[in-house]
Amino acid sequence: MYKIGLDLGYKYTKGVADNGKKVCFSSIIAQDKSSRVDSDIKKFFSKQYQNTGIENNLYITISNGKYKERFKVGNAAINERNVRSTFLDNKCNSIENKICLAAASSLLFPEKEEDIFLVSGLPISSFTQQKSLFRDMLLNYNLTVEIPKYNVKKHVKFQRVELVPQGLAAIYAAVWENIKKYSIPGSYIGLIEWGGKTVDYAVFRIDDAGFPQYVPEYSGTIDGGMFQIENDVSTLFKEKHGAELIYSNLLRLIQTGKVYFNREQLDFSQDIKDIKRYRAEKVLNEITKKWTDIILYFNAVFASGGGSIDMFDYLKVVSESLKLELDKDSQMGNALGYHKIAELAELKSKVRH
Repeated sequence: MYKIGLDLGYKYTKGVADNGKKVCFSSIIAQDKSSRVDSDIKKFFSKQYQNTGIENNLYITISNGKYKERFKVGNAAINERNVRSTFLDNKCNSIENKICLAAASSLLFPEKEEDIFLVSGLPISSFTQQKSLFRDMLLNYNLTVEIPKYNVKKHVKFQRVELVPQGLAAIYAAVWENIKKYSIPGSYIGLIEWGGKTVDYAVFRIDDAGFPQYVPEYSGTIDGGMFQIENDVSTLFKEKHGAELIYSNLLRLIQTGKVYFNREQLDFSQDIKDIKRYRAEKVLNEITKKWTDIILYFNAVFASGGGSIDMFDYLKVVSESLKLELDKDSQMGNALGYHKIAELAELKSKVRH
């Protein structure tokens, strides 16, 4: 079977496939209501339009045999007035989740149709309650996805689906290549995964045989990922200037510290640093309280997730007792872990038979 590891994150959709393909795009969508004239104008005015790559031009068409809809996904949707994302606690059947799934599948699926083995997951806190619903949605998914500009057409159907809590997948990716270093019996490995909506934290105890055992009583989820930074910055801007930032400029402000508004370039660099430092302190204080009696037994604590790239310097400053390591492919950690788990599951099935 053709194996895919897919992380349908609140902030970014990430995926890894057997053929070496990787995808990463913003988990935002907009209905594509553009006309042919709109498309021609964009091509005329944007010299980069032809060269930015398929991930930046996800103008997709989805059909089930009865209806057909057009969507813009990721960067293609970011400047649209009807841009949408979801921060629902249960997003299993959200339209945003399903469209991002379609777009990622169209990029990751093999050229020729074959059976697909998908491994994905959910935040630790919602895994038990939502895994059956999420698995059913994935197994029942049956649509045709097209990216007309690139002559891509894929029938999206999954023959096998396995779900894994997000923290477990990221740990697999973080330690797999150097497993002996992290296999000291009696030691602990920690993970802080800073995502779009949530911060997951997980702990693994290394048993006498050198294998990591998940320890749920030291693991959990904090509802305060990168969306909270966005909320803080948006609120601060409105307090200072009495207006809402459009979404694309909010992201630009967080990334660069500056935004052009009302005929001047505004600098929020120090404000954003203060917000990130405050959020890092708040999250680590909650986690370290949970880890008080095992904190001296950690071999390593990995920072993973797309948000950890932005937040790592602040996390390091806050934490003196934890020796944090930034996962080398932090944003793709879960997707890489899911794919590795798919490989191990397939190998286990072959041995059993």
